[in-house]
Amino acid sequence: MDEKQQLQGALRPALHRIAFRHYIQWALRGLVFGLGAAVGLLAVSRFLPVADSLFRSGALTLTVITLFFAGAWHKRPGYREAALAADQTGLRERAATAWEFRDCSDPLMVRQRVDALGFLEKMDHRGIPLRFNSLKEPGIALALLLAVMVLVFWPNPMDKVAEARKQERLALAEARKEVGELRRQVEKDEKIPDEMRKQLDAELKKLEHKLAEAGSLDKGAAALAKEETDVVRRLSQKDIKSKLAAVAARLKENPRTAVAGKALEKGGLKDFKQQMEALAASVQELDAEERRGLASLMEDLARSMQEKGDTKLADSLKKSAGEIESGGSREQGSIDELKEQVAGQLADAQAADRLAGDMQAALGHAKETMLARGSSGGQPRTAMTGGSGSGSAGSPGSNAGGNAGGAAGT
Repeated sequence: MDEKQQLQGALRPALHRIAFRHYIQWALRGLVFGLGAAVGLLAVSRFLPVADSLFRSGALTLTVITLFFAGAWHKRPGYREAALAADQTGLRERAATAWEFRDCSDPLMVRQRVDALGFLEKMDHRGIPLRFNSLKEPGIALALLLAVMVLVFWPNPMDKVAEARKQERLALAEARKEVGELRRQVEKDEKIPDEMRKQLDAELKKLEHKLAEAGSLDKGAAALAKEETDVVRRLSQKDIKSKLAAVAARLKENPRTAVAGKALEKGGLKDFKQQMEALAASVQELDAEERRGLASLMEDLARSMQEKGDTKLADSLKKSAGEIESGGSREQGSIDELKEQVAGQLADAQAADRLAGDMQAALGHAKETMLARGSSGGQPRTAMTGGSGSGSAGSPGSNAGGNAGGAAGT
């Protein structure tokens, strides 16, 4: 073992002693500043609502103390400081001199190091003081600790307000999460047309943004209620339903198409297609008067659809009228084409109803859940009247279920 290592070994007890004193002093400073920060936060929480003020004040205290410990480690004492402390016990700078010239090979310095090592081995390291330079910091820490205890056990009326606001934030976040899940479901639903999917995605994304900035349950509930109403209006398919209702009404006027008209009126997709297939197969069996009456009905419907702007359906009705009047064979396919067009529009309307019901129910559930959770931290709230809510949303959802069942017949 060389002289440097011997010197380090001789100084190590002194180093441990001053390191212990160093860390205790820094920990006390950290405790003073940490408790001071806690007192400040607890005092502020009595004038402004601070959620989880006790937890936050405890976490703040620990954070400050941890930072002070990090600072203590960064400025921790070394062997030089240990040598200076050892000299204070009566070594008359022998230890400090030996450490400063530890790498010097001059014979005089070698003899000096040997002399210092001899004194260090005999030195009583307990002579290095551990006491604080001043009792000011421990006194401040004790006073702050008492202040913290008073603030902790003294009831704070703002805690209820802070808890209510916290529950509101959590409720809004949960509602935003449910809307996000609804967006993902819409993206995955292949039955939704691309254009409609893009519109719904944009609206739901906008709703998420509104919920993020709502700031209160009332604003969040209003945004959800408005979206409920908008979804039903956007997916209502009023034009298609109006056209299908007109077609069903006219088909019911003729005995040959009355059953098909009733099936279309009730949304019975499978029954409607069966009746139209039966009509296509029986055209050649009709007498001239029956064909003229049925062809006239189809032509009237074609003019009506033309006026409503559905040119494609109007053309199919005209072709069907021509096929029926001429008594043509089924190979012409005009009635089958008409059947598929009407059935397609009916299926689209039913799918839109299903989607509207599902989305309205999901948005209503998100709103009711948000209001219920938010009321757990403060005064109860009721659902706003702007939308149907989860209860009333069940009606379109169940109706959509029946329509979807009819659509399954395809």
